[in-house]
Amino acid sequence: MSASARQWLSAAELAGLPGIAGTPRSVRRQAIRLGWTTSEVRSVGGRMTVVALESLPPETQAELARRAALSEHPAALSDAYKAGAALAEAMRPAASAEVPAPLSAPAESKASAVARARLE
Repeated sequence: MSASARQWLSAAELAGLPGIAGTPRSVRRQAIRLGWTTSEVRSVGGRMTVVALESLPPETQAELARRAALSEHPAALSDAYKAGAALAEAMRPAASAEVPAPLSAPAESKASAVARARLE
């Protein structure tokens, strides 16, 4: 089931999305502070907070819709990957381009030379 068809999402699923806090605990706090519609549901090992999709910020809803579209249409993801690969290839320097010489090691300090001499 895609995220766009789901009406409730867990705090763990939302953590780190645009407009959302980075951890599930922070998501729960943010939901309370901003008055989002939440519910507690039973889960393995206890209870889990879920948030209503319509109460999320617009940028979060847009990101969830984008992800759902990509999961429903893998060709779109493949096309995006191909475009990114083509851009990376275009930015790669030509094989015949002159490669700069490696930097030489810094000169040894007097203290390092003295310490090395004591060890020898």
